[in-house]
Amino acid sequence: MLHEKKYAEAAALAKTIIAGNKYSLWANYGGNFYKPDQNSSTEIMFSVKYLQPNLLHQDVAIAVSLQRWKGEQGTQDLINEYEAIDGKPIATSTVYDPAKPFEKRDPRMRQTFFFAGDTKAQGWPFTGDLAVGTPGKDSWTVGFYPVKKWLDPAQVNPDYGAIDDNDFVLLRYADILLMHAEAENEANGPAAALASINLVRQRAGMPALASGASQSQLRDLIRHERRVEFAMEGQRYFDLRRWGIAEQKLNGFVQNPLAPTIKAKYEAKYDLWPIPQTEIDRNAPVLTQNPGY
Repeated sequence: MLHEKKYAEAAALAKTIIAGNKYSLWANYGGNFYKPDQNSSTEIMFSVKYLQPNLLHQDVAIAVSLQRWKGEQGTQDLINEYEAIDGKPIATSTVYDPAKPFEKRDPRMRQTFFFAGDTKAQGWPFTGDLAVGTPGKDSWTVGFYPVKKWLDPAQVNPDYGAIDDNDFVLLRYADILLMHAEAENEANGPAAALASINLVRQRAGMPALASGASQSQLRDLIRHERRVEFAMEGQRYFDLRRWGIAEQKLNGFVQNPLAPTIKAKYEAKYDLWPIPQTEIDRNAPVLTQNPGY
């Protein structure tokens, strides 16, 4: 419904789910992404279930691809998106200290990524000469940030052949709340949208948004909230396309500020993918190709 801009209908359906009281936000944000919290979280609505010893991530476990190989890493642009703990952007916050950029920030930032200097106390899983998180070592690309979300904190020195059974969470109640906030704001304005977004922020340990924002201002705040709440959960790309700002945000995007000449390419036609020619031929002349292909 949100993709089709049916905002009133989306708001009503989300409100029905909220009023049903079947789900609620889990107090431990990070626990939604590993066992044992995943077994009892009241926030997880739909997930792909794993259970040792019969169902597990074999051979190349999540811990290997994220921790040892660091196949996915966060950008500096994403890290900058996390607010200071006072609920203000780092550019305007009085508690943010550029000399200590990873302190006094939205708690979700450290629950989602590792930072230089992290040790066992921050969940860093390695011992020996890798006991301190160091950019440039062990597949950590300088200028990016290794992922912490999805990783079992009990794992130590994960390597090829490690085993884990984390569930892949596809829908959380936090998503329902932020979908409700978005739909309400678009259909009726900010008044009925604030409560839902503030539940998500308060669970994270962030200040509630004050009333008084315009519809446009709250739209931007909701988009911010989705980016930091669902970082590394596969949502952002589809959100950008749904909002019609993928080209604006992605074309020319510098992923690593240390390599400013390497930029992403995104064209407007990418909002729709090409239809296979076999399907066009099979349904000719009714089915035509999407624009630009």
